[in-house]
Amino acid sequence: MMRRLPASEKAIEAMRAGQSFLIYPEGTRSPDGRLQEFKKGAVVMAIKAGVPIVPIVCSGAHRVMRKRSLKIYPGEILVEFWRRSMRRSSRSKSERRERHGP
Repeated sequence: MMRRLPASEKAIEAMRAGQSFLIYPEGTRSPDGRLQEFKKGAVVMAIKAGVPIVPIVCSGAHRVMRKRSLKIYPGEILVEFWRRSMRRSSRSKSERRERHGP
């Protein structure tokens, strides 16, 4: 019998294979463009996959794709790529646990 993987596990496998993902860390679109509280899922997936996170800022996206709508409106989105914030660790999992806890 074939085991079905949850979507997050499939995404982690794809990340390990080199696939890039764009994940909005707030988990939803902002109604007014202001940054909202982050959810931990995207970071946890990157850590499990052992891949860096490259922060990307999308300004103006809330006017082009409004919350609670699937319609795309004409407009401009400024996209800024920042330096990656995590690097692959050369330490083993047990070494990381000793340093940072479980």
